[in-house]
Amino acid sequence: MSQFDNPTALTVGATGKLCGLNYRVIGRVVLGTNVDGETWYWNEYNLLDDSGQNATLVFEETENGPEWKLFVQFEPLTPMTAAEAARKKVGDTVALNDKPVPITFVGRSRVYHIEGQAPEGVEIGDIANYFNADTGFEMQVASWTGDEIEFYRGIDVSVDDVAVGFRLPVEKLTGGGLVAAVEESESDSRSIAKFVPLVIIAAVALLAVVSFNASQKQRWPAPPRKPPTPPDRLTGAAAVPIHGRLAAVKSHTVVEMARVGSRYDCHEYRLRDDGGESWLLVNGLAGSPAEWHLLRPSSPAVALTPTLTPTGAAALRVGQTLTLDDTLFTVWDLFQARVAGAETMFGLLARAGSRWVMIRWTAENIECYLGQPVPERELLAETK
Repeated sequence: MSQFDNPTALTVGATGKLCGLNYRVIGRVVLGTNVDGETWYWNEYNLLDDSGQNATLVFEETENGPEWKLFVQFEPLTPMTAAEAARKKVGDTVALNDKPVPITFVGRSRVYHIEGQAPEGVEIGDIANYFNADTGFEMQVASWTGDEIEFYRGIDVSVDDVAVGFRLPVEKLTGGGLVAAVEESESDSRSIAKFVPLVIIAAVALLAVVSFNASQKQRWPAPPRKPPTPPDRLTGAAAVPIHGRLAAVKSHTVVEMARVGSRYDCHEYRLRDDGGESWLLVNGLAGSPAEWHLLRPSSPAVALTPTLTPTGAAALRVGQTLTLDDTLFTVWDLFQARVAGAETMFGLLARAGSRWVMIRWTAENIECYLGQPVPERELLAETK
């Protein structure tokens, strides 16, 4: 198989769903990077969602198995020019979204092959410079050519998610082994095996394609370590006090939260008080087992101004604002939420003083909760 052939069953024209959004594959680009005379190739699938926005799904075959990542373009809160980016080196930190993130790789890539529609401005032979900054949960990439610079952020997508999303068998999405072409000089007959620990993957193309890398045998920084699940302290309780009323625990769910730089489990309790009102009580929403937040379901179509759709929610970033019940909230953080056996949800947390908003969505649905912290001592002392 040529290094430019499609290594997976995901083809141009395919439709599916990833990370809560519907996508159509409109093109495939093969890129490569050279390391000590050896060229390594990878594939980028150009995606288009229902709103006309592009994303890039990157597939790589590594010594650790197949890897998929999904990238979208973003505008950093802290502007950076191409000249400033060119001065960055591995080990420096950047705060594109107000949180310092270490740069893990600086390099250059080349476009070798295009099938279907490439991102705007991308042509065979294009060369781009880039750096990767990795939080452990999210990859942030700056890519520039000349004075033009663009920024992307990406997350890991499992092969199972791609298989389910595009209705393809898993075995057709794992490629056929590492794709590499050795360009040896007359005086250099080093074997591929010698260079496997030095594999560097970069996904970059002019103006619209994302990039990333890994160094040595650990291609990607290890994901944040998740602490043990905190104990469930409410299941079995006859009633929970809320706002002077008693509420019954109707259900309990353990939710895995993934935020930039952290992964943890929290407990969600669905409550119904003696007045018939429903509540969501969350233990560990922001990562601390001592935190409790009492939230009230709100209709996004009624409470949010303007009305927020899943696509609109996915476009929000940290530092932007939204209005709920005539109050201006600032987006504090973004997250993924997973419940065993259920579809992954994407979400954001926003704050206005002591008031909190949690918004979660999939491709078809969006839900909104408004509330505030509840002191643990007060809550547990009166629980019956």
